[in-house]
Amino acid sequence: MRLDLARTVADRVPRPAVTAAATVARRVAPGTYARVRRRLKPPLLSVVLPVYNVEEYLAECLDSVLGQNLRDLEVVLVDDGSTDSSPAIAARYARRDRRVRVVRTANSGLGAARNTGVRLARGRYLTFVDSDDRLPEGALSALVRSCRRTGSDLAVGAVVRFNSRRIWAPDWVADLHSRDRRKVTLAEFPAVLRNNYTWCKVFDRALWDRCGLWFREGVAYEDQPIITQLMLRARSIDVLSATVYEYRARDDQSSISQQTSSLKDLRDRASAWRASHEVLLHEAPDYVFESWLQTLFSTHFHWYLDNPAVEGDEYWSVVSDAVKALSEDAPEQVWRRARPDRRVAIELARRGLHEELLDFRREGGHRPEDFPAEVRDDGILLRLPGQGPEGPGLDDGLFLLHPEQLVVRSALRRVSWDADETRPDAVRTLRLGGYAYIPHLDLRVHESQIALRLRDEKTGEELPLAVERVDDPAMRPTGNAEYADYSSSTFAASVDADQLVAAGRRSWALEVTVRTAGFEVTSLLSDVGRSGSSALLETGRHPDGWQVALAHAPKRPVRVAVQPTKVLVETARLEGRRVSGRLRPVLGRPLTSVFLEIPGSRVRVPGSVRPLRSDGTQDFELTVPPFPEPRTDAGPGPLQYRWAVRVAAATGAPVPVVHPVDPELVDLQETGDGVLALERTRRGNLGIIGWRRLVLVGSATVTD
Repeated sequence: MRLDLARTVADRVPRPAVTAAATVARRVAPGTYARVRRRLKPPLLSVVLPVYNVEEYLAECLDSVLGQNLRDLEVVLVDDGSTDSSPAIAARYARRDRRVRVVRTANSGLGAARNTGVRLARGRYLTFVDSDDRLPEGALSALVRSCRRTGSDLAVGAVVRFNSRRIWAPDWVADLHSRDRRKVTLAEFPAVLRNNYTWCKVFDRALWDRCGLWFREGVAYEDQPIITQLMLRARSIDVLSATVYEYRARDDQSSISQQTSSLKDLRDRASAWRASHEVLLHEAPDYVFESWLQTLFSTHFHWYLDNPAVEGDEYWSVVSDAVKALSEDAPEQVWRRARPDRRVAIELARRGLHEELLDFRREGGHRPEDFPAEVRDDGILLRLPGQGPEGPGLDDGLFLLHPEQLVVRSALRRVSWDADETRPDAVRTLRLGGYAYIPHLDLRVHESQIALRLRDEKTGEELPLAVERVDDPAMRPTGNAEYADYSSSTFAASVDADQLVAAGRRSWALEVTVRTAGFEVTSLLSDVGRSGSSALLETGRHPDGWQVALAHAPKRPVRVAVQPTKVLVETARLEGRRVSGRLRPVLGRPLTSVFLEIPGSRVRVPGSVRPLRSDGTQDFELTVPPFPEPRTDAGPGPLQYRWAVRVAAATGAPVPVVHPVDPELVDLQETGDGVLALERTRRGNLGIIGWRRLVLVGSATVTD
């Protein structure tokens, strides 16, 4: 009872009272005092997690939060009057993990639930998670560590979206989060306003208290005005390239952000726009205000203008009134930066031309690459619906793609390593293949030149790649050949591994330049094929003891990292569930432990490693555990599991084990509950992959 009372005191009394309570607690038994002190001590981070009827997703969300490597946190779970089994799931987690506090309120909406969580939060830092989303491994530690290191008032990271079929990155992520930008102000990087969501951020609680701001209640999009104000008033912001949040797109379209066809959603969104407009108009410098307007012109308006619901008169009236009011004071440069199809739709809404906007949508005006284009000295004129004398009298400038708006469309389709002739387990040359072109420029009419280079992300040093043009149908992009043919945009490029490792540890970004029809455009290459050799991005091992790893995430630049090989597998074999073999550690640092780890979790299965042999190697042994039992409330569970093999010396963090290319790793072992196999991962490391058994095929016959 005394411990429960201490916890209640920690939750409810003001912070200054904690010290007094601790003084009283010293009079109790030492063991009891230690437990009380742990509960009275404020956590480093408070995670505010509103919950409303999310029984299908809540366990996965909480697992991702509680499994973070930042352990010094509390989860303030605010149940907003759920009517499903969410309260029972929350209570189960609270019993299992003392870091979870559950508060039940009458249903009042997301804004009110977040406000309740903020009031109860005790941490030095504050973050928010929606209960149908999830956090990737290391997300919270990356954000908090950055704030503590720089002293910034908030840190913001990149986001990916996911559903039951795939994971993808929103288009804006590549622009905002291509690299780290630490200790910047909103004036220095106003584009960060595009990431105006509550989650994917960590706030210093002092900023929150200093500003005295609260979420709007009773409306959707309650977060946009307050996040805008917090960014504006922050002394500095850390913008991270790391992905720190996974934002679910529900398959049944039931989440708040997926209701753009409803009139209520549109009215709530327009109200949020107007509230942010007032704040920025009176508090922000012109360039910050313009950056916010740019997000409306380039993205937010079009969630509604390009929505089937816009055919309704009332919906049209609300959206056209909002567009007209909010675009009235937009400067010329905001119009200029918007895509031509977006400018046309906004102008039609401003003029109240309902039927003309519907015609523009029906004829596919929002897909500009489906229409012919004319090259001009001042850019590329797109022949979209409504352009020309037969249209509604719109100026040609609305249809013009300015030179600074041109982009490179590029992708890798092939990636391979040439082996070293003297050492089959090592590599000599990295070979890349793909395509690169500037959209709207027909390569049957215009010649094109392609250049690729690796750029050091710290020093800016460049390493050119040898490029040749190839005619390879397997690497061609898809396009509308009626107006623009891009089939001759394919290339092959190569770089010697000796050049990559000559300067030691480096991180390179892959950059491409295309010159066509007098235009020159450079961008980072950020698209990789999902099948074939490009999907593997295998790590190469250099004869001099370096490894060259290629890495890619959705909408993020392809990166080539050069780093020393730390621990190498000499041999590995799988017998049933037993994995054994021989490792070669770094000279002078013998290994003291080996274990299996499920990536993204804190589950570790220790193994054994023997003392150093006279030849500098060590034998190891591991046992792969049975497949985890699926939770009864979450279906059958995953059908596939992966375990990473990690090792550690007496000092230093655990590291993966590098395995050279070895075709023998495809051997399979049947177990009682499935099938296991050794694998060489995409990053060139040793791992184990397992498939849960559903049906065992005894034989199969193929007939004509």
